[in-house]
Amino acid sequence: MHGAHYATADFVSRNNNILGGSFVCPAVSKEEANFLIEKIKNGSLLHIYHPNRSYHKTSRILNNTRFISAISENRVSSQLFNF
Repeated sequence: MHGAHYATADFVSRNNNILGGSFVCPAVSKEEANFLIEKIKNGSLLHIYHPNRSYHKTSRILNNTRFISAISENRVSSQLFNF
């Protein structure tokens, strides 16, 4: 999660209701970023979902058996994200 200039209601309204681009990180307004990051740090899991069948089929995270196993065994490390 990170703060971004494009994660504001004003930006969205000026850009045809499109939030902007963040590769895979949830982007929030810069004003809210520190508060939210402090709330979820130290072991929180942020689950973001959209019922998009194409995403479900092509997601490297959802279809990564190493990642799924590590979560279920509570042994997640940053190395699991390097697919």
